Amino acid sequence: MTRFLADENVSRLVIERISATGHDVVSVATTSPGASDSDLLALAIAENRILVTEDRDFGE
Repeated sequence: MTRFLADENVSRLVIERISATGHDVVSVATTSPGASDSDLLALAIAENRILVTEDRDFGE
């Protein structure tokens, strides 16, 4: 099982599909809406998760 952190711009459908394949997905939209990019990256690292985002300027 892989652990993912889905940024709030990731569609619910994508999150549901990843989850349906047996992976652990945490959605920022429900747990930390409005969190900064640096906070999201720190959270992903702390929880050993792969960050999924559709934000083309993430981290700028």
